[in-house]
Amino acid sequence: MTAPSFAKVKAAARGRWPDMLPSLGIPAETLTDRHHACPGCGGKDRFRFDDKNGDGTWICGGGGERIAGDGFALLGHCLGMTPSEALAAVAKYLGVTGDDTPQARQEARRHARAADRAEIEDALLHELRVLVSVIENRVTSRTLARDAKFRAARPDWRPFPDDEWERERLAARRIGNGLEALYDGRR
Repeated sequence: MTAPSFAKVKAAARGRWPDMLPSLGIPAETLTDRHHACPGCGGKDRFRFDDKNGDGTWICGGGGERIAGDGFALLGHCLGMTPSEALAAVAKYLGVTGDDTPQARQEARRHARAADRAEIEDALLHELRVLVSVIENRVTSRTLARDAKFRAARPDWRPFPDDEWERERLAARRIGNGLEALYDGRR
């Protein structure tokens, strides 16, 4: 029998990381969406387990260089597992075995496409929020610029120059790329 595919194990692990990671050696008290000492590098108050989309996601300040990933990467960060060792440990815990039938491969591809689509949709939502926030700030800035009482109270205040649209351009470019990836027929 062949080893299970990453997509199959990842799909089986979705939503189960908080229960699974303590059994694999990650301290349960660090698996909350609050800052803790990092179980991998030991840094004080730099680690947070946010488990977005049930994928075991986490963030570590890494002493100034941010490190982040999914549950598999957390096993590597904390326990020094290679990606294949992490995959094998999670598959063993979940009881997932390799299934090399065409139907199993098709199902694994379907799960992988759905996970990719969800990741792209999350990225798009984030970029849209950034763009809306920046545009709201510009509108507020222009409104304040026209408010005589505000201008009298804060004569030193200046709105952003209209030619500084780099954040908007970057967010719009990322949104365009995300939409292209989402609707190019592969997702």
